[in-house]
Amino acid sequence: RDFNLKQAAAADVAIGFADYLLAESGTITVATTPGQGRGFHFLPTHYLAIVKKSSILPRSRQAMDHYDAAMKAGQLETSNINFITGPSNSGDIEMTLVVGVHGPLDMTYLVVEDL
Repeated sequence: RDFNLKQAAAADVAIGFADYLLAESGTITVATTPGQGRGFHFLPTHYLAIVKKSSILPRSRQAMDHYDAAMKAGQLETSNINFITGPSNSGDIEMTLVVGVHGPLDMTYLVVEDL
């Protein structure tokens, strides 16, 4: 586990498969699973999200409906669901803007046809 965290922290790029792409905000969603931990999505600087065309949804409500149905059917067991749009923006007490405290600095989406 420590090895994976070190590798993710040192990585400049992550390529991941998104569960859903939310058309309204450009956000991807990814449920944490044993083969794809949390750090993978937040530590690299650049993120390439591969999304099936059929997984593009209007907004977060539809994604949550899909996740809810999958969990109730026993098809998904997860400790969290990540919503990733791009870098975080944080202002400290002196109102200094810091970009990229967590999350990738840039996102690229590759939408592929369903097979």
